[in-house]
Amino acid sequence: MSEQKQGDLLAGASASPTPPASPPAAASLVTPPGLISEVSDADLSIGQTLARWRAQRGESVSTVAARLRCDTAVIEALESDRFNDLGAPVFARGHLKRYAELLGAPVDNLLERWSVVQRQSVAPPDLTSMPRTRTRSVDTRVWGRRLGAAAVALVIGLAAWWILKGSGTATTTPEQLAAQALPPPPPAPAPLPVAPPPAAADAATVEPVASEVVTPIAASAPPVVGERARLRLAAREDSWVQVVDATGRRLYFGTLRRDNSVSLNGAAPLRVLLGRADATSVELAGRPVTVPSSIIFNATAHFTIDATGQVQRVVASVQP
Repeated sequence: MSEQKQGDLLAGASASPTPPASPPAAASLVTPPGLISEVSDADLSIGQTLARWRAQRGESVSTVAARLRCDTAVIEALESDRFNDLGAPVFARGHLKRYAELLGAPVDNLLERWSVVQRQSVAPPDLTSMPRTRTRSVDTRVWGRRLGAAAVALVIGLAAWWILKGSGTATTTPEQLAAQALPPPPPAPAPLPVAPPPAAADAATVEPVASEVVTPIAASAPPVVGERARLRLAAREDSWVQVVDATGRRLYFGTLRRDNSVSLNGAAPLRVLLGRADATSVELAGRPVTVPSSIIFNATAHFTIDATGQVQRVVASVQP
């Protein structure tokens, strides 16, 4: 082949079209918002799980606290697993359930894990591993030594008494010593002069003294007590309840369990404290009473209710 043909072949090869490029790889799937990351909730604590769900919703601590009408300290305690800072277990469980429902987190799973944590925190101690005090050995000869020492002391005392008695040096009897120690009796007081009886003329000039008229003080009237009020409370969740009537008599004090109710009767107005006001229904004389949301804070409401069903918030007095 000549050099010219070889050049033509090379030129044709260089001018041939470039083979088509391989098709681009398929685009990776975009993770939808709200999808749980690779680390499951089971690998996190209860507080970390709540913080993750809040972060996925893009909300801040102050935002969720405002929506729940509670302090930001409650949210911070929940997300830090500091449940003891929330008070009694009934309050901690209520705050946890409300927060999980707001975030859309698995409520039942979180409550079950919280119950396990509570049982572990109050587990009874292992009495088999407790240190025990060693039993002291009893010395059977100690009483013999003590009796011997007492007998020797008695013999020595009797010998000393016999020696002193035989020497004749005793000078004073115990009765004489007691007489010397007593102080002399005090002199008898002088008789008081007897005043002579008043003369008849003096008695005639004595004017009678007007008797003092004492006005009796009226007893204070008993406090006026209002009408009787029949109150019924029904709890959808465990709730702390305290009810006191107008006379100061405590009608109820304790935890009202879930799906339970209590009927009370006392002098109005009644003073009511509900630990879970959002989960407790109120009825007065068979009529439902709505507790305004403006007086509910941290799921707690403290109010008075009169015989007509009027509700007023109780404002705690500020100490100076």
